[in-house]
Amino acid sequence: MFKFIAGILCGTAAGILLAPAPGARTRRRLTEAIRDPEELARETISNARDKAGEMGANLGRQAAEKAVDRVVPDNLRSSPQRTG
Repeated sequence: MFKFIAGILCGTAAGILLAPAPGARTRRRLTEAIRDPEELARETISNARDKAGEMGANLGRQAAEKAVDRVVPDNLRSSPQRTG
């Protein structure tokens, strides 16, 4: 577990240092990370979870649209249905 948290902290620190942000903001974020690494890890995991959820929802929506396109014949989309 320690290696996992250490990896998150190192990755986050590298991301902060390489991200295009003003110097004062970068220093503030690094200071916050040093003071409360657990909170930084929680925020990073939460952000990753949110992004993964959004990506999954988009992929699911696209898959559903493709499935409907394959199941519903073209002639049903263009002509009115007969009632009997």
